Amino acid sequence: MIESNVFDRTETNDPVISDRLYNFTIGGVLCWGFLVNWLMVLWIPVENIIAISPWAFFIGYFASCFFGVYLFRSSDDPIVSFIGYNFVVVPFG
Repeated sequence: MIESNVFDRTETNDPVISDRLYNFTIGGVLCWGFLVNWLMVLWIPVENIIAISPWAFFIGYFASCFFGVYLFRSSDDPIVSFIGYNFVVVPFG
């Protein structure tokens, strides 16, 4: 089983961001997700998705998700983590 110490973290030596910046960041990520979803619906024809073999679709989907998890688990850089996050959530649409 995969072990994680995420629940053992009770303090930090890093600077803590303000409530305002935290909410702004969460709102920005949500708006980014809505924008990407809207662009996908606008530009990707349904016929193109239907034409993909189910096996190829699922393999590509899981490959994208695992690559995204690898990126955000292996990096402390917020930009790299955000790119990894996108590899996980964008295929959901």
